[in-house]
Amino acid sequence: MTFAEFFEKVNIIPECREVFFEIERRECRADFEEKVKISIERIKESDESFGEYIPRFAEEEKLTAEELNLYIYLRMLRDTYNDCKSRGISDEVLTENANGINRNARGCKKRYGMYGVPQKIYREWLRLIVLGKLFYLNNRFIFEIRESECEGVVFGRRLDVGDTVISIHIPSGFKLEKSEYEASIEDARVFFKEHFGMENIIFRCCSWLMHPWLRDALPEGSRILDFQNSFVVLKDEEDLEEVMPWVFPGCGEKDVSELPAETSLQRACIENLKNKVPMGLGTGFRI
Repeated sequence: MTFAEFFEKVNIIPECREVFFEIERRECRADFEEKVKISIERIKESDESFGEYIPRFAEEEKLTAEELNLYIYLRMLRDTYNDCKSRGISDEVLTENANGINRNARGCKKRYGMYGVPQKIYREWLRLIVLGKLFYLNNRFIFEIRESECEGVVFGRRLDVGDTVISIHIPSGFKLEKSEYEASIEDARVFFKEHFGMENIIFRCCSWLMHPWLRDALPEGSRILDFQNSFVVLKDEEDLEEVMPWVFPGCGEKDVSELPAETSLQRACIENLKNKVPMGLGTGFRI
């Protein structure tokens, strides 16, 4: 499949295609291809490694890092697309994944005046997409194939460090209705069995929604607690930066005395801040 055919299949926006083909036309040299290969190896290694290499590569080729990021991601995405199609994954799912690149490219244009992928963003999300490890399923949760960093027993099942798990990412605005999240997890169970041959899946969720402080902060029957209680929490850590934007959206660096206290969750969080009660992330697992 040519790149033009691939871009059409997954609806890559015209502006991204233009950046890609302009670089493709200019840089058809063996040494450029070697640098592309190094870039791809760096992405596979880590986002940090890739981020360190790209500015030097861009400077040598008289390109911007933003444009070169976009070019490399699109190169990788076609290979991932072909692998996913061989597994029987639908164009609908793969198009939704590719749209993450479109969104970042539009944001880059708005902020920096060019279509590309910025250096100064959390690029790990895009890395997971181009490596074929992240999937948006049915406009609900987003699911990632990864290794467990924890060990323990999950509802009678043994979990060891390094075991393959499916990590759940919760989109902003998703309402934690039990019927919705259970349906989303069941969709994932079917998807990963059908396309990756995964049986007896253990799901993981690392989120502020998993931290133990919520058990004392929220009333019985809380949707957040119902969701948390469907997991076994094996790890927690203090990290206020992961809590504040979700509990107090748009409040920035306000003093505790200036924070809104409109919900029971906000009021409990304010009390914890005053009393220096640890709040942060929890990592839970379920079957």
